[in-house]
Amino acid sequence: MLGQLFFPVIQGFIAFIVMIVVLLMVLRLIFNYTDPNPFGAIGRFAFKLKRFTDRIVHPAAVVLAQFRIDTRIAPLISILVACVLGYFTLRLFGGVFRMVDGIIEGARSASITMIVGHILVGFLTIYSLLIVIRIVFSWVMSFTNPV
Repeated sequence: MLGQLFFPVIQGFIAFIVMIVVLLMVLRLIFNYTDPNPFGAIGRFAFKLKRFTDRIVHPAAVVLAQFRIDTRIAPLISILVACVLGYFTLRLFGGVFRMVDGIIEGARSASITMIVGHILVGFLTIYSLLIVIRIVFSWVMSFTNPV
């Protein structure tokens, strides 16, 4: 019930945000390789786009610079990270909405075992998703002391 009403809206919103990030990163990637005239309209737009997307691209550029890889491809890494974060966010919301729908259905049918079962399955789903997220993020984490 609740999942059928709100999950498509949340799914569309997250997909829209990911598509906007992908579009901005592709534009930034194009401008990185074309190097437009800084005094023209396209050059000013490229500079504003670069300033706007620096917060997203900078962490990927730092990681690429540590491995001595060309930092102009950092928007591609940012696209990958945005897609992965969007996927995990959708899975998290899907698990929560399935759990809430099962609890509501169990409350309607006055079945305590159904309620407890959906609570346990929901928490196990979220817990297993968080374990997978931790594993994926451990592949790119730096374990050195920043101080």
